[in-house]
Amino acid sequence: MGLFLPRAGTRSYPKWVYLPIMKRLLLMGLLVPALSQGQVLLVAGLDNRPGDLSAGSQARLLSEGLHGAKVDAVRYSDLAGARSWIRNHPRGTVVLFSAGCGWSDEVSVLVRDPARVWILEPWAKGQSTCRGVRAAVSMGVPVSHVVVGPNAGRGLGIVCAPARTPPGTGHLGSLRTLGRLIGR
Repeated sequence: MGLFLPRAGTRSYPKWVYLPIMKRLLLMGLLVPALSQGQVLLVAGLDNRPGDLSAGSQARLLSEGLHGAKVDAVRYSDLAGARSWIRNHPRGTVVLFSAGCGWSDEVSVLVRDPARVWILEPWAKGQSTCRGVRAAVSMGVPVSHVVVGPNAGRGLGIVCAPARTPPGTGHLGSLRTLGRLIGR
């Protein structure tokens, strides 16, 4: 959870006092930057098995939680597409979901502000995903931005003290839940 980051100078403090305090709170994960319309990217989960939702359908679930905000999506296998989006939206928020979490470390390096990266229900049974998520956290992604489900297949055990999806929330339903958390 967090607070919206107010604009600099809106308090009765001078900017030279206010900005360093806000930056530190943001890096600690205690503040959540406000979202801009069209500034959210979802690196989606699997979409190639029967019953899987497409990347666009997964983005719609996240958008519902964000009160209808536009969410762009790339497939879990499209790192080049994610890189391109991040270059074009340097202040955007990136959500890595399920299989898309395999790129956690590489995406965290590209994003200007690690507090704008969310890692949702990574597959903790895969060693490369575990290494990537842990590397992302060591690069500044707040551990509170790693959101896990109830078992290792949904991220449990990947890092110490992560955020948890509410009990009874399904894997795909966690997209809506995260959208509500980010969109506050």
